[in-house]
Amino acid sequence: MSRAISRKSVAFAVAALTGLCLAAVVWLPMQTDGQAPGIDPNTLDDHTVLIERRPIEGLSNVSGLAYSKDTNTLFAVINRPAAIAELSLEGRLLRHFPLPEGWDTEGITHLQDDLFIVSDERGNDLHWIRIPPGDGGAVHEQTTSLSLGWIALPNLGLEGVIWDSVTSELLLVNEKWPRRILQVSGLWPLQETPQVGIREWWPERASGLPVSDLAGVTLNHKGDGSAGNLIVLSEESKVALEYTPAGVLAGVLPLQSGSSGLTQDIPQPEGIAIGPDGELYIVSEPNLFYRFAARTD
Repeated sequence: MSRAISRKSVAFAVAALTGLCLAAVVWLPMQTDGQAPGIDPNTLDDHTVLIERRPIEGLSNVSGLAYSKDTNTLFAVINRPAAIAELSLEGRLLRHFPLPEGWDTEGITHLQDDLFIVSDERGNDLHWIRIPPGDGGAVHEQTTSLSLGWIALPNLGLEGVIWDSVTSELLLVNEKWPRRILQVSGLWPLQETPQVGIREWWPERASGLPVSDLAGVTLNHKGDGSAGNLIVLSEESKVALEYTPAGVLAGVLPLQSGSSGLTQDIPQPEGIAIGPDGELYIVSEPNLFYRFAARTD
């Protein structure tokens, strides 16, 4: 079922067109990729920090992070209270506006133009929003509620999210208990009652997933239309791991003092995004910004 409320302005200058869609979910068998590993030499192993511990002025409780090729900027979600901030690639605050009260925002991803998806940890919800240029805030288009077969424990549900433009799938990470990486198909084009398929992604056995939690996810596409490498972020283990489409571990970026050029541990890495040039961006609670690039030596 779905419900719609006519478009109108709401408090805090956030426009809303709200509709709750209960997705018809089908769990699909895990799929193995028959491609050869083909590890790209320019992986996380080659990255070092360029910007370390830059405070994002005026923000706290920063969580997920997304890059938009349409604006060449970053978008971060904040929880408690829910909000979105647009950032420059140097971690400077460009604008900041609230989201509807009650959202438990953890992840954000850019689809196309001004359309984004925000993941909500409390109810396994996906909020579709538009972020037009200017100071008008966000427009809520629709909410898709996923039935994942488990009850999200407090603060341990959906975290990072990334849209795969090559496969038209959404990749989600569930933090822990259970710790999962999910591939969700059937969400696009946007419709009132989507027929959603969910497949669990898992590395090949030799690689494994040697982290205690999952906080963020992004994709390292090569720009040639081929499948991109998957990068997952762990807050507790303080590491980012890169996997090929075949599930082979391709790179590791430690986020601890003395590694990757860091002089201090990243305290609570929560969000991760990658730009078209391969530079990597990480945000940490409460409001710290990091930028990594491949070494040139």
